[in-house]
Amino acid sequence: MNPARIMIVEDERISAHSLEQQLKKLGHSVVANVGRGADAVLAAERERPDCILMDIHLADSMDGIAAAEVIRARWDIPVVYLTAYADDETLARARATAPYGYLVKPYEIRSVEAVLQMAGARHAAERALKASEARLNLALDAARMSDFEINPAAGRVHCHRHGHSLLGDTVGELSFDDLVERIHPDGRDQLLTAYRHSLETGDVFDIEFRLGGFTEQVARWLRVVGKVHADGAIRHVYGVIEDVSARHENQARLAQAAQIVASASEAIFIADAAWRLESVNPAYRALLPDGASEALGHPSAILEQQTAELVTAIKVALVTDGSWQGELRFQSGAGEARHFWVSLVLLRDTAKSSHSVVGMLADISSLKAAQAKIEELAYHDALTGLPNRSLAHDRLAQAMLRSERTGMPFALLYIDLDRFKVINDRYGHEAGDQVLVETSHRMRSAIRQTDTLARLGGDEFIVIAEDVEMPQGALRVADELLQALSPPCAVADSLVACGASIGIAIYPQDAHDQDALLHAADQAMYQAKMAGGQRYRMFDANMLQTLLPGLELEHELRRALLHKEFVLHYQIQVDTTGAIVGAEALVRWRHPERGLLTPDQFIDKLEHMGMMDMFTQWVVQAACQQMAAWREQRHPIARVAVNVPPCALQHCALAGFIKETLARLQLPGACLEVEITESVLQQGLAAFACLDRIEALGCAIVLDDFGAGYASLSSIKHLPLVRLKIDREFVHDVEHNSRSVAIIETILTLATKLGMDVVAEGVETEAQLQRLKTLGCRIFQGYLFGRPTDAAALLPALRVPVS
Repeated sequence: MNPARIMIVEDERISAHSLEQQLKKLGHSVVANVGRGADAVLAAERERPDCILMDIHLADSMDGIAAAEVIRARWDIPVVYLTAYADDETLARARATAPYGYLVKPYEIRSVEAVLQMAGARHAAERALKASEARLNLALDAARMSDFEINPAAGRVHCHRHGHSLLGDTVGELSFDDLVERIHPDGRDQLLTAYRHSLETGDVFDIEFRLGGFTEQVARWLRVVGKVHADGAIRHVYGVIEDVSARHENQARLAQAAQIVASASEAIFIADAAWRLESVNPAYRALLPDGASEALGHPSAILEQQTAELVTAIKVALVTDGSWQGELRFQSGAGEARHFWVSLVLLRDTAKSSHSVVGMLADISSLKAAQAKIEELAYHDALTGLPNRSLAHDRLAQAMLRSERTGMPFALLYIDLDRFKVINDRYGHEAGDQVLVETSHRMRSAIRQTDTLARLGGDEFIVIAEDVEMPQGALRVADELLQALSPPCAVADSLVACGASIGIAIYPQDAHDQDALLHAADQAMYQAKMAGGQRYRMFDANMLQTLLPGLELEHELRRALLHKEFVLHYQIQVDTTGAIVGAEALVRWRHPERGLLTPDQFIDKLEHMGMMDMFTQWVVQAACQQMAAWREQRHPIARVAVNVPPCALQHCALAGFIKETLARLQLPGACLEVEITESVLQQGLAAFACLDRIEALGCAIVLDDFGAGYASLSSIKHLPLVRLKIDREFVHDVEHNSRSVAIIETILTLATKLGMDVVAEGVETEAQLQRLKTLGCRIFQGYLFGRPTDAAALLPALRVPVS
């Protein structure tokens, strides 16, 4: 035996000392030698010896047996009792502590050594067994498995760990008959047959069955593996129980999924990493020729027809993103082109270090045909089949890009049929349509296939002629068109002459953008028609004099929006004490050449260009951003007013934009006022609904220039107005015009009755201010308090008079 660390517990100190010397001679070390039970417990905790030699009878309230009980329970240290005598009761108490031996006094040292060796060996075996049991228990717990024991003779089943939860019981022991009753009827005979066969042969039985009689929504399945162990004539069955419900549920789901795939109308396939087909559903077999069983193991036909670049892109997307979706074209053996929408998903099998591809195909050939038809209708004239205005603009834009890239000019011919209105009026629209179709065919045959012929609408057409010598090539095209159109057309059993007037413009010689080029060709066509028709005219720069100002302004306005040339100036509003109560945002255009422009110089053109919605949103956003800055700087301006044109209120997009802007800048609605003019009252219910939505955000609605427009008192009654602004025309002569005074008094009375405030705008003199105060006006705006200026200069430039 290897040297051991021994603790001696002996109240006879001479005997204890003698025993210690003998143990040391044998090579052992004595880590403690105490004479009381309590001291033995403390020493055992401190030293943790390999073995304790414990006298049963100690002169203490805690004898050796009591001390051994504590030590074994807490630290599992082997105890060998030392005793000279003991009665039966004491020996029974000692046996209950499972001692590792007895040494009867007096004892020989060889007996002590032998007992110590047996105690050490037994303790090592017990610890190894416990460690093995612990590992087994951990494995069973991790797998949520239960071990069981069946006593066939007694007909009892004992389960450990999770057995009671697996079997639906709160106890770990039940009768074998009770266990059989818990099994679903369709599995009982199978279990009993396997169990009896195992008892007869000693073979392992492994069986799965379903429990019955429980309230779970999902059936519980158990797997039982057992084997007979015979100890003489006594036989027991030992084994484990495993809950395999999840596996059965997954198998059921897989079967259900397989059924869904089999019955799906979409073609579904599974391919390996080399794109070889492993499985296809019936829809795939019906859809593609490689769906037959003999095609399995070969690459999919639809993927084999794709370009190497596309297949590589698909594989890269599958590896990086795990999926790919897109449209693939397939040419059948009969030459029929079909289109499929394909969805691919990569399934990685980390255990096998491989992957599969699952694909789903939907035949969209009919959808593609319908889309082509829709595009034909959307971009081609239904009557003549020619490109319509939308496609014409696209073709023209492409021609301009090619010209810029190659440096080659091209010609735009604007064609208007002569006397078409006379034909339409005299013979009817059906006859007019016949003429349009006939002239379209003639023009198509007169130009090259590379030229574009489009119908803009009515009897107006354009031809885009590229790669022709300028200007001779353009003139030659115009001549051929006039010759093709000069013969009369057959209409209602009559021959009618039609002819055409053609205007020619060269890009980029005559214009630098699409609108200007169309205008130039149109202007030239108009000159040809004025000259009598059935002729052409080249665009001349002199024709531009009537056209250029408007075109230049449109171009400059687009540039101004792009380059942020528009700015806001602000004019303050004050109350009767001179305190600032708000400011009105006024748009200015900082033109790079013409200086600061006011709205009356460009606002109508913006509306004509259809850009007022975008422009109004910019004004709202800029004003709100400035208001947020003022609030952060704690400036006294409580609200900012913006002017909204009537056209911006025809739909509710503005209300949504204001809501989003206020939320983003964390502004309350009361910080923004929306000023409208009386012409809004003529816009109808759509404008009213939009104003209601804006008012619901907490924004004030103010009627500007009141009394100078088309005010309807009935409409005013229904509008969510908070404030009226008296037009400056009445303020201007308030000092000496009694009629202006009467009108202002009437407005103030009306506003008071309707619960509204009134703002007098255009106040320029102290006399005007005092007269307005005497009439009862409480809010003022005008040059007297400050001219409109940018935000940076606004506060230092204030000159509010002291009341």
